[in-house]
Amino acid sequence: MTLGMVLSLPANLCSGLYRVRGLYSRAVWMQNAALLLGQISQLFALAMFGSLLAVAIAFVLLQLLFAIFIAGFDALRRFPFPRRAARPPFIAPSRRSSIGQFGRALSFAIANITELALVNIPVLLVSALVAGRVAVVQWG
Repeated sequence: MTLGMVLSLPANLCSGLYRVRGLYSRAVWMQNAALLLGQISQLFALAMFGSLLAVAIAFVLLQLLFAIFIAGFDALRRFPFPRRAARPPFIAPSRRSSIGQFGRALSFAIANITELALVNIPVLLVSALVAGRVAVVQWG
């Protein structure tokens, strides 16, 4: 679960861009939908396989799909400057403009990363103190 959350970190920068541009409700709505689908898939995995590993995979898979969608598709469609980096523009954007775009989103990205760390610290502490892997997965 922790590895899956670490892999979804690049979406935090995109969430910061959504906040800066006034589109944060869209990102929150999509994340909540991914969490709901993740919880439904966890119930399905538990009913079908009866394994905690299947439950963890079901949760992480939906979160990774959400991160890929945000960072790979939706953010590129909403914000023009990442698309310009993919193909050479006629006029190169200035560094000041590019840094300014990410600079406004950086504080929100740091807040999201901090929130993610605070959510996972109890799981890491339990895994360091408890020998049973089942107890750690149940805590997570």
